[in-house]
Amino acid sequence: MPLRDLADPDHLPALGRRYALDQPALGRGAGDLPPRILLLYGSQHERSYSRLCIEEAARLLRFFGCKTRIFDPSRLLNLLQGRRIDLGTKL
Repeated sequence: MPLRDLADPDHLPALGRRYALDQPALGRGAGDLPPRILLLYGSQHERSYSRLCIEEAARLLRFFGCKTRIFDPSRLLNLLQGRRIDLGTKL
């Protein structure tokens, strides 16, 4: 699955850290496994506001103790075109 890496996962300039608890649910559940969240966006533009919003959400979720992954739709399209799959037909 094509995933996108976060450039600077700990960069949260607008978050006042004195008002936020770092990993607030740590130690409250059985096994202390962090929630795993896959974030999706659909735009393939180089400067996409939906992608920027998803990246910011991933940073916040990481701050609160989640494991995040971001699905990259542009790599999927390249894979489909490389396999010569007609996107107009039903798969």
